[in-house]
Parts: sequence; C-alpha cells; structure tokens
Amino acid sequence: MNEQPASLPSVFEDGDAYDLVLKDIPYGLDFYVALARAANGPVLDIACGTGRILLPCLQAGVDIEGLDLYEPMLRTLRAKGAALGLSPRLHQADMSDFSLPRRFALIMIPFNAFIHNMTQEAQIGCLRLCREHLLPSGNLTFDTFFPSLEFVSTPSGTRPTTRASNAVPTTDSLRHVAPSASSPSASRSAVRAEVADPVGERSTSPSAKIATLRW
Repeated sequence: MNEQPASLPSVFEDGDAYDLVLKDIPYGLDFYVALARAANGPVLDIACGTGRILLPCLQAGVDIEGLDLYEPMLRTLRAKGAALGLSPRLHQADMSDFSLPRRFALIMIPFNAFIHNMTQEAQIGCLRLCREHLLPSGNLTFDTFFPSLEFVSTPSGTRPTTRASNAVPTTDSLRHVAPSASSPSASRSAVRAEVADPVGERSTSPSAKIATLRW
C-alpha cells in the first residue's frame, strides 16, 4: 500500500508544474483581457501566477503589473515573458499585505484567487489595500464562488471527497489532472498531474507530480 506523505508540497512552489497543468485553461481569459484593454490606465493582476492572464494582456498592449505570493510562480512567468520578448513588472507579496508605489485604473484578481484569503481579516485587508491602490474612479474586479451546502455542512476538518479526471486537450503532453482520494484538511486538495512521454506512454518520471492546492 502506497502511503501519501504527511505534508505534501504546495503546487504553487513549482511554477513549471503549475503552468503545465493550468496554462491553457481559457477560464476568464477573454473577459479579463478585454477588461484590461478597456481600463485606459495601468492594471494590476493580483495572484498573477505564471501569467495565464497577464502575458496576453501585455501582448495586447496593456500597461500591466503582476503580484503573487510565490516566487517560483513569478520565476516561471519571467521565463515565459522573456521567451515572448516581454519584461513583465512583477512583485512578490501577499495580496492581503502589499504596498506598491503606483495606483491603478483596474485591479483584477482572476481565477477564484480571492478565496486564498483564508480569514475574514485577510479578506478585508485585501479589499482595503486594493481600494488604496486604485486611481479615482478605478475598478476592482474578481471572480469567486459561493460554497455549496454540502461543502459548508461537512464536519470541521473534513470536506467532501471527490475523484475526477479532467482532460486538457490543448496540452499535448498532459494526460489528465486528478484529485487524490481524500485529504484530512478542509482547506487543501491533493492533485496529481500525469504527463505522457513523446510516444504517448504514461510518465513515471518526476514529471508526474503530486501537490496541494488551497481552497
């Protein structure tokens, strides 16, 4: 019987693995790029990750900066930007505790990232700082979700257990992404990304990663 490690690394600590799994997901892409183009001023992408939204905005001519808590994510973003001939302006900071010299016409927090503020104090802190960093008549835009009754009614320290396999058809080498069987933490979900080698066989190399995502 294979036992899971007691403490799995966060997927956010490996920008390349995160990018392999999520770089081609179209969720919110057109919406946020269009919003950034219409801002008519500087834009801040909070929890910018590996640049899934930020880089297309830069390519569209948007004056945009990015902020993320995890340096490995920003490192991957910089490398991707350099490959495109771009030099994104990036800041490593917590979204509930940051201070930048610039003010923005638009601050956006895409891809449900606002829920990484795990306490009400952090949520209010994030909103307050966003307001302080907006230009007059600036806008804050983010997407999130309201947990289901099943989710919020589970006993403390647990969450509903799910198994799924989600294909990412635009990523040739990625076979599937699947949540693990269970996690004792209500705020973490273990995820395995399985990669195929050039002839289509399932990888057993370190490219098959297990990591955790915060809810």
